[in-house]
Amino acid sequence: MIITPTYWASEGYWYLNIDVFNTTAREGIMGYISPGSWLPPAPNGSSFGPKPVSLDERHIVLNQKFADAWRVKDTTSLFDYAPGTSTASFTDRNWPPKPGEPCVAKIDVWGAPPRGPRQVKEIDRETAQKLCHAIVDDKASFANCVFDVVATGNPGIADAYVRSVGLRRAAH
Repeated sequence: MIITPTYWASEGYWYLNIDVFNTTAREGIMGYISPGSWLPPAPNGSSFGPKPVSLDERHIVLNQKFADAWRVKDTTSLFDYAPGTSTASFTDRNWPPKPGEPCVAKIDVWGAPPRGPRQVKEIDRETAQKLCHAIVDDKASFANCVFDVVATGNPGIADAYVRSVGLRRAAH
């Protein structure tokens, strides 16, 4: 596993690019998706069934049922928490919002209220491709990089991808 931390300056957040390889990924969010199902099974082995037709039902199954089944709990966390805090301090069960509702987080990554919404400056696809050009030979990473830069308007994401791909290449 390679984890590349990157700071998103305009939003004031740290985020992680996570690359996982050489694993059988048998369970959890990277688990095997059985035929007829759209998600890996729950920890008890039960299926979440086929992909729901409605966006609202998909939201409930993915962001509530699946997320709660695999959510890190105080008893399973590998982290130590400051007095008076726990995994619940960093959990917003109402995130992400329902389809069609605005994306405004109620807490930030440190468990504090966020500073409020900021205007995202758009980045067009051509500019994103130029920013991600250093990894054009890794087609999947390049496509993901371009998508993420366009979707977020954050040119720093390209740098994170370039570093992640470089680290992955160095590890092999």
